Amino acid sequence: GNEVSRRMDRDRGWDVILRECMRRFPRPRIIETGCIRTLDDWRGAGNSTVLLGEYATLKGGSLTSVDIDPKHCELARATVRDLPNTAVVCADSVAWFKSGEEPIDLLYLDSLDSFAPRSE
Repeated sequence: GNEVSRRMDRDRGWDVILRECMRRFPRPRIIETGCIRTLDDWRGAGNSTVLLGEYATLKGGSLTSVDIDPKHCELARATVRDLPNTAVVCADSVAWFKSGEEPIDLLYLDSLDSFAPRSE
């Protein structure tokens, strides 16, 4: 667990999110802020980049993951390199959103750690 929860039961939340996405969007356009930063961290950060990239590829949609940290982006790109519908963009997500007008079906905001400075 962490300071918010003693149990890591993200499977329930992901089940709801992906079932609803499947119901609403045949080829989902998914945007994620923040990306994978360690391999196989299913209990901690949750590996959403891998999960969402696999889902987007399976459904013929796409995932764009936006992260400001070049090291995180490098790892994410290497991890999802075999997922043709997944892109990792190294940028400040707020600035990135302001620069484009792409349609978004699912927006997963996961780019700010609660323990980081300025996260209040």
